[in-house]
Amino acid sequence: MKKNIAVGVFLLIVSHLSWAQDVETPEPMALQGIMKKMGQNMGVIAEEISKENWKTIEGVALEIAEHPTPPFSEKIKIMAFAGSNITYFKEYDAITHKTATRLAETARMGQGDEVIELFSELQKSCLACHQMFRESFKTHFY
Repeated sequence: MKKNIAVGVFLLIVSHLSWAQDVETPEPMALQGIMKKMGQNMGVIAEEISKENWKTIEGVALEIAEHPTPPFSEKIKIMAFAGSNITYFKEYDAITHKTATRLAETARMGQGDEVIELFSELQKSCLACHQMFRESFKTHFY
């Protein structure tokens, strides 16, 4: 009896694994990697502000400002998903570029108070975009 139960459980597991291999799991989108890197860069800036390491902040802010874009096929999917809200998505990206560029310039000049103000603006822009898009994006694509 125990042998039959064990064999049954084994067959159930094997059939489940076989079925699970047939189910496609979505590949992470390039945008996800871009966002992850930008989040890491934001953490670096926050840490380097306390050290007054303006040169590092300048370089990392430029990485944020000049972040890569997803491949064209992915952009089409994102545009279709965002629909009429795509203008907001593009606006947030433009604000990110502009603010991060200003942050880099200000860091180059060693203006600590202004660096902190611009970093706060950048964080607010990221938060606004995430609040508008993140959950529905994750639900739609993942």
